[in-house]
Amino acid sequence: LLAAAALLHACDGQQEQRCENCPTNQEIVVATDGGGTETPAPCDDPGPGPLSWTPCTGPFECATFLAPLDYVSPCGEQIEISVMRASARKPEIRIGVLVINPGGPGVAAIESVPTGYDALALLTPDLVDRFDLIVLDPRGVGTSSPVSCLDDGALDLFRDLDLLPTNTAGQSALDAGLKAFADGCLAQTPEALLARVHTENAARDIDRLRDALGEDTINFLG
Repeated sequence: LLAAAALLHACDGQQEQRCENCPTNQEIVVATDGGGTETPAPCDDPGPGPLSWTPCTGPFECATFLAPLDYVSPCGEQIEISVMRASARKPEIRIGVLVINPGGPGVAAIESVPTGYDALALLTPDLVDRFDLIVLDPRGVGTSSPVSCLDDGALDLFRDLDLLPTNTAGQSALDAGLKAFADGCLAQTPEALLARVHTENAARDIDRLRDALGEDTINFLG
């Protein structure tokens, strides 16, 4: 499981972009390697807006929201992030929102959540009674502007590789497989997206989801 902390009110990155006023950014400050700062022109980012939920799998409703491809340019190109929600079963004792990620990295959470969400080992009756449960495909995964690297056949071969080789031949096969995987990503996915699929932006996307839900704070389990 991913051990992650969602940045709920501010978004930080080391030697990268920092959102000063996430998610409706008015000004973005970019830290440079030399310690200086660059301030792009402010823009009027309207934010993700309220979510429009439609029935989908089992007890869940589905929706999408838009997030900046590059948080340095929040009014530039947008990508689509997919989410599912199961509302608290006992709204009279509802506490808030719990975003769950049952696996990863790189696992499509929306696809992997079973119809009977009580079956998820992560959850207890108290959680499903008192929280709106949100399942999110992180950017670049599943139905959220996915990265594409290998076709099904090549991916099966990659999964069969020994990730802990004990001899030279095995190490050579692993090296070749990893290179083929990376080359496939570069060939099939725009570099602009590949360069912006990382933990910091995934956390910023979750904060944008918080804004779309109209919540002051949300919780993350995964």
